[in-house]
Amino acid sequence: MKIESDIGQLLYVHVDLMLARKDAYERRTKDLFVDLGLNNPQYSRQYERYRALKKAVVELQGVRLSTGVLKVAGVEKTLDGLDYKVVFRKSAAPQLDTAGDEESKPVVIRHYAKRSDPLTTQAVEIVQHFHQLVHGVGQHEALSKELSQALTLLSQHGFERTKHIIQYAAEKAKDTNFKMQHFGAVLSYGSRAVADFDRSQRQTGERHPVAPPARSGQPAEQTLFTRGEARLAVLTKEQYQDRIALIKVELFRQIPFLAQRPRSGDAIERDMMRSRLVRQLDQEMMDLLPLRALRLPEPLCKIWPTYAFEKPETTD
Repeated sequence: MKIESDIGQLLYVHVDLMLARKDAYERRTKDLFVDLGLNNPQYSRQYERYRALKKAVVELQGVRLSTGVLKVAGVEKTLDGLDYKVVFRKSAAPQLDTAGDEESKPVVIRHYAKRSDPLTTQAVEIVQHFHQLVHGVGQHEALSKELSQALTLLSQHGFERTKHIIQYAAEKAKDTNFKMQHFGAVLSYGSRAVADFDRSQRQTGERHPVAPPARSGQPAEQTLFTRGEARLAVLTKEQYQDRIALIKVELFRQIPFLAQRPRSGDAIERDMMRSRLVRQLDQEMMDLLPLRALRLPEPLCKIWPTYAFEKPETTD
């Protein structure tokens, strides 16, 4: 679709969702930027919002949506003159005319936006494991709420511990004659199941490659990517928001159900986006610095290799 601007990509995901069940959508830019998570200080001024949206709206003109084609995309002044608003209208996608073409082949639509993310794949497996153990269902289409709950368990305990939580909950439910219906019922067994898992590990002496439980409000990767965490700490607010905006676009592209959730921007999404940003920062090449960088504030110095300070250069 050749949507090059970051705001254009964010806006496409949002508009595609908003027009899923209706043909028109309008929104004041002030409220729209809150929906998109764009909280940069300059966007508090309506003209800055208009300038940022102008190019993005042009890119969206005529693009294909999940449920049609975006025929109208524009930015116009509100009636009260206090803000601008975006206006979007869709039409049905044109049908291909294959009449008289005997050799025509059916159109195959490949959903590249639904590429499987490893964490989502594990979440689907966990949900299916629950329904297999509890309900005896071999094939189950995981619901978005179930995937969200499974992702929460995976981010806190890792795959092996989460799988043990499901097994532990199923066994205890049978002992107490409790008939679990929904996946969320296993959440109440979490702490006891993890304790049982760790106890069995100590008894057998086996170790599984699972992530340690994360502290409340922090992703599990925090203890693994120390350089990424240090680099994250010195980003300005604007830099952080810009990087998160790009990651949000990629996250919604890889895990479409997050964009369709009724409550966006919750703790699960924030943890996932922050985790990806930490991994990116940890892997980026930032080792080559000019000598004048030695005079930067102390927090930046903490992310440099210690050997850089053993014999500092005396010339500029």
